[in-house]
Amino acid sequence: ATNLPAGLSVNTATGEISGKPTTSGTNNITISATNAFGTGNQTLTLFINLNPTITSPTTATATVGQPFRYAITTDNATTLFAATDLPTGLTLNPDTGVISGTPTTAATTILTISATNADGTGTQSLNLTVNPIQLSVNPAAALAAVGQPFRYAITFISAPARFTASALPAGLSFDSITGVVSGTPTTLGISTITLSATDATRTGTQTLTLTINYAPMMLINYDVTRNVFELMILDEAAQEHTIEYTDNFQSWTALPTKVIGIMDLTLIDPQATNKTHRFYRVIKQ
Repeated sequence: ATNLPAGLSVNTATGEISGKPTTSGTNNITISATNAFGTGNQTLTLFINLNPTITSPTTATATVGQPFRYAITTDNATTLFAATDLPTGLTLNPDTGVISGTPTTAATTILTISATNADGTGTQSLNLTVNPIQLSVNPAAALAAVGQPFRYAITFISAPARFTASALPAGLSFDSITGVVSGTPTTLGISTITLSATDATRTGTQTLTLTINYAPMMLINYDVTRNVFELMILDEAAQEHTIEYTDNFQSWTALPTKVIGIMDLTLIDPQATNKTHRFYRVIKQ
């Protein structure tokens, strides 16, 4: 084959012309086939059209109130990009093919995106899902203790007008202005609290799992008969604790045996009788 366009080649054994042309236009190619009896020729008129084909993903995800960017890509040079039905807050740069901005409304939209050059236009559908704004609750689970002060703050990616919280455990309250859950829980249990934050246009919700346990309590009893102190921990049955002591509040030393928090387990500290004063503290593991 003669006069092949740039980017194409012929397999002389199979007669296949293949490749990726790089220039558009009309090409008159002379093709021939030869055997023992001679050669046959023919002219092949090949029209090459390098209109762009869009190669970027057909789906994308964004979030209300957060910056978004999507680039239209093609397999051939493109001079103009376009997009229809863009969600509010997003724009297209027709020169670069970049869709960007900050969406304001949660919805799923099917856009038509296109790329054009001198040879034509390629189009594709883009399924764009804009999710609702999300609360920042990190972590999504928290621990509290009966009789101990508790505080937990909701954070929001923009300044909201109002916060709400439902299904609060007994002893806790909620400040709808600051988004702070606080108070002193009074009852054991696991609660699923629904939190929400609303500004002028958006509402985000998320759940917080709050587990309320006993606060560890240490009781000290002096056993006159044995001349030792007994230390008892009141807590959940499976909770492990370390007991530390100090004589001067300058340093703390852990007792060698850990205590599991059940009502009738005691740890005897005979060394305590050698001191005028000894102070203890309990640490949950």
